[in-house]
Amino acid sequence: MMGQDVDVKAWLAPVQTAYDQLLFEGGEGALLVLFEGYRPDAVRMMAHHLGARLIDFRAEYMLPIGVYGASLPLERMRAVMDDVSSDADGGPDTKRRGIVFHNAEALLATRDQQIRATWMAQIIAARLKQPVVIPLAVFANEAPPPGARVVVIDGQKLPAEKMLMRLAAR
Repeated sequence: MMGQDVDVKAWLAPVQTAYDQLLFEGGEGALLVLFEGYRPDAVRMMAHHLGARLIDFRAEYMLPIGVYGASLPLERMRAVMDDVSSDADGGPDTKRRGIVFHNAEALLATRDQQIRATWMAQIIAARLKQPVVIPLAVFANEAPPPGARVVVIDGQKLPAEKMLMRLAAR
């Protein structure tokens, strides 16, 4: 049953395996991690487990510019992914450990299905300046098929959402 004494390492094992392989290959690419539903708590757990910096694209890059956030080009996400920071949040190990790029779907939602699918295929094929993990839930069904760069999370293995998170989602 979902959430009963869930081992964090168990649900993250496929992500860790794909991430380790990405690092072994030089760490210059992206992984799509597909969730059954929007789980920001699980995304935070994933970033912590991987030792990666969490970047919330919607909060950090779209919300500050208000209604103009929806008009950002998709290339802006790639530029942020390639911007290796050594600030207090990321530290000098950011390039080695990479980032978890949360809420990419906020900008993807402003584009049609074909553009989203093309972007997803291109980003997992791209050579980036650091390892990037991109969690998806809303458009997970539009992602390329599971493989080395596309990991599906088994929702039955996820810890239960906290009541506060469920209420906030309403």
